[in-house]
Amino acid sequence: MKNVFIFSEKDLFKMSMCLILSAIFFGISGLLVMMLLQWLTRQSYAEDIQDKHGISHISASRLGGAAVFICTLALIFSAVITEVTLFNKGAYGVFWIGWIAPLACAALGLVEDIKNNHLTPRFRLVVMSLIFGLIIAVSPSLVPVELNVFGLQYLLNIPVLGWFLTVIFCVGFINAVNMADGANGLLPGILTISFTIFYLETNGFVYAALMTSCGLFTIFNLISGRLILGDAG
Repeated sequence: MKNVFIFSEKDLFKMSMCLILSAIFFGISGLLVMMLLQWLTRQSYAEDIQDKHGISHISASRLGGAAVFICTLALIFSAVITEVTLFNKGAYGVFWIGWIAPLACAALGLVEDIKNNHLTPRFRLVVMSLIFGLIIAVSPSLVPVELNVFGLQYLLNIPVLGWFLTVIFCVGFINAVNMADGANGLLPGILTISFTIFYLETNGFVYAALMTSCGLFTIFNLISGRLILGDAG
């Protein structure tokens, strides 16, 4: 299969910078992840054309979300093997029911990443709404009734309205952040900062794993620009 990416001296310099920074901040694990990210950019499938977002000058792979997921899963698996933390409350801080909807939507996005324009926007919007609607209906504890935002907290405490607003927020948030994915460093940078705050506030291991994965991805995405999170991300 023909490789669609051509590596110039500039590309090699960028890759060297990625390796150096990943080694400084994340050690051996960072180098391994960088090699995975580099391998993904060499694949000729799941390509994001350069003029799709109107802000990119080079083609990029859409498999960044899959890479972040693999890296996060590897970190969690390593923690299980080394017994760094106990496997008690979901994936170290998030109940299992809270993972079903995001993973289902990620799988839906991965189909679109691999085979672009295979699923219509309306179909994906309806399916995501059904996924979140069902999960939140089964587990109403996922509605953030203690959000402490004046006015909104009263609306969220009304069962049907709280369910509706949470579904709208979840589906809307996914589509909103996807619009910023073409700007190098913007979305993964925000995610890295967010997961860092979540980890500091909750001490949940899953947030530490996501912070590490997104941090490494941010370095690669910002320097090379050849890998984006994609719909799965």
